[in-house]
Amino acid sequence: MLPPGFLFRPSDEVLLVTYLKNKLLQWPLPCDVIVEADVYGCHPQDLALEYLMANRDFEWFFFTSTPRKHPGASETSRASRRAGLGRWKATKGVKNVVDSKNNTIGSKKSFCYMEQNSDGGENKSIWLMEEFSMQNLRRRGSAGEMRDTNELDDWVISKIYLTPKARKAHADLKQFASATLEPAFKRRRIEVPYSSPSFLLLIGLLLLFDFLSVSFADSLSSDILIPQLEYMMVPPGFIFQPTDEELLDFFLKEKLLHQPLPCDIIKEADVYGNHPSNLTGS
Repeated sequence: MLPPGFLFRPSDEVLLVTYLKNKLLQWPLPCDVIVEADVYGCHPQDLALEYLMANRDFEWFFFTSTPRKHPGASETSRASRRAGLGRWKATKGVKNVVDSKNNTIGSKKSFCYMEQNSDGGENKSIWLMEEFSMQNLRRRGSAGEMRDTNELDDWVISKIYLTPKARKAHADLKQFASATLEPAFKRRRIEVPYSSPSFLLLIGLLLLFDFLSVSFADSLSSDILIPQLEYMMVPPGFIFQPTDEELLDFFLKEKLLHQPLPCDIIKEADVYGNHPSNLTGS
């Protein structure tokens, strides 16, 4: 379980390279924060009731597949965006996602969930979605080789979230907030595969870097503050952004009572005896 204060707020690049690519290639995932779900088989509110949020911003992340609009159609046919009694309507064109070297690694599409009304028309709901896909990478076939077809049932990542107005309007959330959302964003259990080869390699590299940074710091003047790397098993996409309540209850309270802290991310320092740049290492 991750310590309090960590939230899953991945960049588009992390979602594609670290999570979706691993899923398509059947490689170990860093953690189980993104789960498999039939996004196009039910109303988004049903998903919100069944699964925990990834963070306190009312966001959910799912691995799902895109069904064909017409069963048995060709591989170039359009995907069906119907979900439950409504449908996901595209709100923007396809946007390419690039990495740090400006190479295109995938694409992102934006949708708004449209609900049917009694008159047979549609109304915009409070639900939005971003769908991430990698067109040049297909799920492995049974023979262990990559299929070169652009089948519509390959894995994609769906990020479902509420409109900004809905996040602020607590009255609109009462119908499901008390059942799932409130306990979900306070503490979420994240399973991390500590024994996977990729994570064991990461541990070795981090420990090596830690050793080199300590040796380098020892060779410098003692009055220069060098931030040293403290190893912590935090999966990609997570950041430390605690609430005021988490800072007080899980960190300051434990410190005052001389109890073990959840993690060592908050250090002791003479804040009023140093320039801020010395404390931050900038």
